Parts: sequence; C-alpha cells; structure tokens
Amino acid sequence: MRFIDRQEPGREIGRICPDASIGESCSSRRRGQNRAIRGIITIIIGLIFIIGGLTGRLVLIGTHNGPALSVVGVALLLLGIFRVAKRA
Repeated sequence: MRFIDRQEPGREIGRICPDASIGESCSSRRRGQNRAIRGIITIIIGLIFIIGGLTGRLVLIGTHNGPALSVVGVALLLLGIFRVAKRA
C-alpha cells in the first residue's frame, strides 16, 4: 500500500492506493481494469458474431453474408484476447 502525498498530473493528494507500484497512479490501475473488462465484452460479442454468422441467423449489413460476419467476429475475438492479455 502506498500513500500518495504529492500533487502530480493524474494523481490525487492524500489518496491511498492498495497495490500501487512506484510510478503507478490509482487512475492507471483503473484504466487497466477497464481495458480487461472491455476485452471480455469484446470477446463475448465476437463469439456471438461467429456463431450467428456461421449458423446463418446473423448477417453482415450490406452484404447479407453470414461468413463475412464471422470474419468480423474473429477480428473482435482477437482484439479482446489482446486487451485481456495486455492487462495480465
């Protein structure tokens, strides 16, 4: 636990940050957690696009093509995995 007692850009005075390493602010830890949550949501949306595109129940707007939506789903899945891995 580290007590931040000086004022610097992005840091708050007098705030206790559990598990903050040297040079890391509370806000940077929250941004990392948000990145992981966004990554998980992106993975879920990517899986929905893949399954929906391959079954033919969902299609890519403008193309009416299910496999094209599956390709978009794979891209979203990879982006989500990257976001979660970057957080770890």
